[in-house]
Amino acid sequence: GEHRHLKIRKRSYSEGASNSSSSQFLEAKLKTDSLVYKHKVPFTGTLTVNDLKTSFFRSVLDLKSLQKVCEITYKRDAFYYQEEELKVRVTFDSDLYLSIGSLQAEHSTKIPIKDKSFVLMEIKTPECNIPASLKSLINSKRLKKVNFSKYYEACMLLNRG
Repeated sequence: GEHRHLKIRKRSYSEGASNSSSSQFLEAKLKTDSLVYKHKVPFTGTLTVNDLKTSFFRSVLDLKSLQKVCEITYKRDAFYYQEEELKVRVTFDSDLYLSIGSLQAEHSTKIPIKDKSFVLMEIKTPECNIPASLKSLINSKRLKKVNFSKYYEACMLLNRG
C-alpha cells in the first residue's frame, strides 16, 4: 500500500529576539509516497479546536491522540535569489537542540542533536530544478547529497535515553 507520514508542528518565525504569537503557526505536513501536502494556520499561543477548523486539519487529525513528541529548536539563515526563471531558496540550519521537559524554555533541558560545528544546508527549488550555476558550485565544493531529518535525529536521541 501507499506509505503515509503525518507530522504536526508549531513553527515560529522570528527576527532577532522577537517571538510574538503573530509569527507562530501550526503546520501539518502529510507525506505520501510521491507527494507532500503542507497546511498552516496562525497559532494563538494555546492549541484550541478553532486553530484546527480548516478542512485539511479536520481530515488528517484525530485530536484525542495528538500528543507532543519533542521540541526542536535551531537557528536558520535563509537566502533567496532568482536565476533562469527559477526561484531558489537556500537555508542553513545550525545550533540544533532537542528540548525535554516543560514547554517553558527555562524549565526544559536542551540536548544538542549534532555537535556545534554541524550546519545543515537545504536547497529548495520548484520541482528540484537546480540552476546550472548552483550545480557547478555544488560540484566544485564536492558537496554530497544526504538525507537528514531533525525530527528523526531527535527521536533517536529520545529512544537512547
